[in-house]
Amino acid sequence: MKKALVLLIIIGSYASNVFTQDNFIAIPKEERTKYHINFIKLFYSSPEAERQSYSSLKEMITRLEGFKGKVANSGTNLLSALVLDDSITVQYSLHDAYLYLSFAVNTKEAVISDYESELIAEVNSRTQFLQTELMQISEDNLTRLMKEKPELNSYLFEIESAQRLQHHTLPLNEEERLGNISPSITDWQYELYQNLITHINFTKVKTESGEELNVWSQRGTIMNNPDRNVRESGFKFRFSDIAKQKDLFAFALIKLIKAKDALSQLHNYKDYAEESYFSRYLSVSGVRDLLNKVEEKTSVLKKFETIRARHIKNITGYDDVNYWDLSGGTTKSPVPRFEISQATKIILNVIHPLGTEYESEMAALLDPSNGRLDIVSGDNRLSGGGGVGFPGIPNVFYSQGYEGFYKDMSILIHEGGHVAHFQLMGKNNIKPVYGTGPNYFSESFAIFNELLLADYLYKNEKDISNKIFYLEQFLDVKGLEVFRAAQESQLEQSIHDGVASNKIQNADDLDTLTLNIFSKYSIWPKKHPDEFKETWMVSRLMYEDPMYLINYVYGALLSLKYYEMFNKDPIGFSTKYLSLMRNGFNDTPSVLLKNFLNIDLNDPHLLNDAMDLLDKKIDDLQKLYSTIDNH
Repeated sequence: MKKALVLLIIIGSYASNVFTQDNFIAIPKEERTKYHINFIKLFYSSPEAERQSYSSLKEMITRLEGFKGKVANSGTNLLSALVLDDSITVQYSLHDAYLYLSFAVNTKEAVISDYESELIAEVNSRTQFLQTELMQISEDNLTRLMKEKPELNSYLFEIESAQRLQHHTLPLNEEERLGNISPSITDWQYELYQNLITHINFTKVKTESGEELNVWSQRGTIMNNPDRNVRESGFKFRFSDIAKQKDLFAFALIKLIKAKDALSQLHNYKDYAEESYFSRYLSVSGVRDLLNKVEEKTSVLKKFETIRARHIKNITGYDDVNYWDLSGGTTKSPVPRFEISQATKIILNVIHPLGTEYESEMAALLDPSNGRLDIVSGDNRLSGGGGVGFPGIPNVFYSQGYEGFYKDMSILIHEGGHVAHFQLMGKNNIKPVYGTGPNYFSESFAIFNELLLADYLYKNEKDISNKIFYLEQFLDVKGLEVFRAAQESQLEQSIHDGVASNKIQNADDLDTLTLNIFSKYSIWPKKHPDEFKETWMVSRLMYEDPMYLINYVYGALLSLKYYEMFNKDPIGFSTKYLSLMRNGFNDTPSVLLKNFLNIDLNDPHLLNDAMDLLDKKIDDLQKLYSTIDNH
């Protein structure tokens, strides 16, 4: 009861504070120096120290290479090689995180990005032999080796996973050569993408107060500006500015797809899509089937968009509602903003029901004294951001900048979920080889956090306008993510198909395809075709991590299932859920989901139940709209 009272006091402070601030400051000036990564404390004392440590990593790889050709000669050899490879994985991850973050905070240091690519190439090429030799272990020999060293049982899934790739692995000397040259073949496209973004002279929109806002780096502030003209200008200029380089964006994307497909075909895959899905224990046919089924349900998304547009028209008196009218608030209810310390308190209250262990990990991340948050905007910073880390190393969160809007807080709890997941696995001492797995698992954990955030604020809010806002955020920010992710995944798959068949050859082809697919899902592309046709250019992941988007489709479905289960049995669900997070990826996705949460990823009810849940939430929103629209 005392805890509930504290929560009400915190929520009350938002109602009286956040909505009335005219000169809002997301991070107080005197606090900003704290919200940067402490590279010395977490990583290395200097770039020179990192280079020296890299020498130690190379020595570890040399020791591993000592097992080359004799990994499976004895149980002792096999176990020693696998344990040493685990140590290499942790040290490599530490270097990789350091280099990525160093470049993220200062993209002018292009040499760091090149160095990171060299690191990846060297480690991959020099350790490739281990997978090759694991694939060659016969069933009888594996049984003998495991009798000799029973400790090998914990590495059984790693060995089985390697053997699963037998048909897709080239002779060792060819794999080593490919490992060395692959970054040069497939990394430059994303570097070009980032350079193009950096060198575009984005328009600055002037507000009523005279402030000039950059339509790219300050798009969150523009989207939430109460001035409709500012929002419209920001939306239109953002796309018209980026479209000035559309031919180069198309060049980079098409070349990347061709390069990825060529490398995949060398490994006996039809294309990169097949390889990518196979690595996640998915299939091309299964993915296409799911995307088709989600497309069949788009009436749910369009229902939400339609009633929301009608509500905005009723409360604003606009003759016509446009996409930029979906944000910005109203005169009666300005968009809420959350100073970083307030956001921290809310996030910790939201995740409290998941248990003290999870809460403490999130608290440690959000505490600026630990130097694990880098969220102050500035020049030459990498766009986007995310949770960066690996079990057993310092895990941090980087973003282009925190502006204090709901979306910023939602991103913070999402990416914080990734970091907490890394931490839980690390403290559970999982084997490093099981520190990564199908990303739709980790994305489902992070999206679930976002659902809990919106739900918490909605349930604890008394003001009807604000209550509407939070229910809209539940649906718009992540509840309906399955549709947004599906349309982007379908677009990406269609682009890959089109490049392979030579139907996609230039930017105009990409524009046409994008508008066609997005118009199937949403009511807005047909209303604003000039802007929506160009959204392929702002889909950063298609350049940075091709075929990653499908993780959000499966992740969104899983997160809605978690939400349903959590509301039925918070304590029982949380116990099983945290056990799954701690466990790591030591089995197939289907086995892990079934064993820990009794979820079948292929169950058709997973999608149908999600649609029923979303439809009910939309009906609840319609009822809230009616209380205002009818007065």
